[in-house]
Amino acid sequence: MADWPTTLPQVPLRAGYQNNLVDTVIRSNMGYGPAKLRQRTTSIMRSGQFQMHLDDAQKLILDQFYDDNMALPWTLAWPAPATQYRFTAPPQYQEITCDLWVVAVAAEVLP
Repeated sequence: MADWPTTLPQVPLRAGYQNNLVDTVIRSNMGYGPAKLRQRTTSIMRSGQFQMHLDDAQKLILDQFYDDNMALPWTLAWPAPATQYRFTAPPQYQEITCDLWVVAVAAEVLP
């Protein structure tokens, strides 16, 4: 498990923050009557997305962190207590100015 780099922002922007429950129920249609339902897992799963402002140097650090940890869990101390995440997609960048980026990070919150 990796720790979120201290050289990157430790708190995301409020704009664009999402923290959603994941549907953990499997529905099977029957020939007639209501569908059968069963849980995939007993853990509560969440998916989320957050945004941060990064400069060029921080963008390179996040790219390297993603390359090294794309399939591994990592810890971010926000929100308290520290929460474990795992990337669900590569970071998406949008340039604001010549040295400032807004990055969208999609991740799942591990139970």
